[in-house]
Amino acid sequence: MIETQAAVAINETFVQQLAYGIINSLDDLLERGDVATGDKGDIEA
Repeated sequence: MIETQAAVAINETFVQQLAYGIINSLDDLLERGDVATGDKGDIEA
């Protein structure tokens, strides 16, 4: 059971890190888009 709990904890941490990285990447892309187009708050597809 200890091994399973450790694996779950590692998985949760990995998912959180992955989500954090994705959010940061999206933030960077949106900021670059705003600078490039002069738009504020609009997300262009």
